[in-house]
Amino acid sequence: MIVELLRDPSATAKELADRLDVSNPTISKHATQLEEAGLLTRESGYGLCQPETLLMLVVRYAESFGENAIEFAAEADEHVAYDG
Repeated sequence: MIVELLRDPSATAKELADRLDVSNPTISKHATQLEEAGLLTRESGYGLCQPETLLMLVVRYAESFGENAIEFAAEADEHVAYDG
């Protein structure tokens, strides 16, 4: 779920469920766990807290997170931009 939100920060619960091939209640359950861990906010949809830190961790430890994270790590440069 974190990887999918890093890919598409505006993804809805339905879109996440479809992409991850899980039910909406499963997304809700994991969202609650991520929110309790301080990694997710649900103020207006789903939003990752400290997405830059999460991106670095997923890229650095991609093999620990599985195939989806490995694929994301390979394309991570597409998700980073300099805003200065």
